[in-house]
Amino acid sequence: MRLGLAVVAMVVGGGCKVDVAVGIEADRSGAGRVTVTAQLDRAAVQRAGDLSTQLRTGDLVAAGWDVDPPKPVAQGGVQLVATRPFRDPAEAERILQTITGANGPVRGFTLTSKRSYFSTETTLRGVVDLTAGIEAFTDADLQAKLGGVPLGLTAPQLEREALAPLDQIFGLQVAVSMPGDVTANTPTVTDDDAVWPVRLGQEVAIEAVSTTSNRTNIAFLVVAAVAALGFLSTSGLAIVRRRGRR
Repeated sequence: MRLGLAVVAMVVGGGCKVDVAVGIEADRSGAGRVTVTAQLDRAAVQRAGDLSTQLRTGDLVAAGWDVDPPKPVAQGGVQLVATRPFRDPAEAERILQTITGANGPVRGFTLTSKRSYFSTETTLRGVVDLTAGIEAFTDADLQAKLGGVPLGLTAPQLEREALAPLDQIFGLQVAVSMPGDVTANTPTVTDDDAVWPVRLGQEVAIEAVSTTSNRTNIAFLVVAAVAALGFLSTSGLAIVRRRGRR
């Protein structure tokens, strides 16, 4: 089961509050890590039982994810964290696709890193599409196993089970961290971080660009310039002295 489907299965099975965060961290070389964090409230934990034995993570570990043991949080909730490193932008794109599948709601993500002599520009783009609601997280195999209904229950049935609208029991956000100054198409931006909240029924385009100075190259250029000026100054002084002796 893909990571996104595993998380949504908790919502469907428990009808309780689950908040999911997809974090993408990249350094100036294009390497970094993807982190998926799911936080379950007390009711979800009570329905799920002992998550250390109930949660099946073997396929995630086999796919290269590091899965932390369930961690208790405030008010009786539990936090689940899965992390997977990437060595370059191409690997990051493959990992992001595995979260919900090629046709899932987290799709079309590209990470590029362009390096010039003076600076490095890192760009992340993608789309999170929840216009299909919670059903956006299903796939053909899961739907077939559930009798043709995307998640085994229709959206109205899920809301009756949960006693609340679906957008109140499921939350999703995307967080991006890149080096240098980050500009993004979201109002929630700090020096090197940007966050996009995505509600059920929404489609959100993700775009973030960071620029960092290549300090080593700049420092080398400054040293070379100072050395050249020193050489020219010394050479000029020597020429003046020789002419003075004549």
